[in-house]
Amino acid sequence: MFGAAGKAPPMELVRLAIPRRAYTQSHIDYVVEAIIELFGRRNELRSLKIIEKPRRCGISRRDSQRCED
Repeated sequence: MFGAAGKAPPMELVRLAIPRRAYTQSHIDYVVEAIIELFGRRNELRSLKIIEKPRRCGISRRDSQRCED
């Protein structure tokens, strides 16, 4: 998302979506610990460069044969 005058925001955000009733509290605790560990090592980690865009295919049966390049 871009703010005023088309400038990029000062930070990039990642959305963490968790399905309801699929995971226990221990699963969530493990994920939280991993995120805290990554945040602590953020200066050691290099950024990623996307070199190829994956093909997008429809998820419905009707669209399953159609793929977008």
